[in-house]
Amino acid sequence: METEVEKPERPSKDIRAALDIDELRRLYVDKEWTLARIGKKFGISRQAIQLRLSKAGIKGRTHQTRYKNPSFENLRKALDFDAIVRTYEEKKISICKLSKQLGISNWHVKKILLSKGVKIRPGRSYGVKHSRLYSLETGKSIVVRVENMKFPVQRFHNLATRKGMKVSYMAISPNSARITRLK
Repeated sequence: METEVEKPERPSKDIRAALDIDELRRLYVDKEWTLARIGKKFGISRQAIQLRLSKAGIKGRTHQTRYKNPSFENLRKALDFDAIVRTYEEKKISICKLSKQLGISNWHVKKILLSKGVKIRPGRSYGVKHSRLYSLETGKSIVVRVENMKFPVQRFHNLATRKGMKVSYMAISPNSARITRLK
């Protein structure tokens, strides 16, 4: 006994031809729906929606608008740069925290601060915390805590490289590691 597979019903040509371009514009431009979401609503493909929008002269969104990463000029119009500078300098809030509060990238916050002539504070450094690494003699080892440290292997190799050293890293436990100076 054969079973028939039901195919989803395709909209008629009349419905597809009669899509209201103003409705498409409202959904795509004003409500910022994706092409796929609009297509799903009307039962046609994303490409068909894109074709109708382009024929109506509606440009596609760029990478910047799609991912809410506005250009620097748009930021200049939308944000109070002086307030950002005051917050950074007086409240000593980091660039990372400022970017999260403003909803923009770290790069944009740094660019805003530099455009206003602000001297950027150095980020957190682990070099001072592990100063024993710099006084380590060739062939000797030290045990260091690496608890809550992101990418400890790369961190110690980078610290050593800055001082012209070569080190080997061996994890002893999840919280500690043995660093041996090779050169």
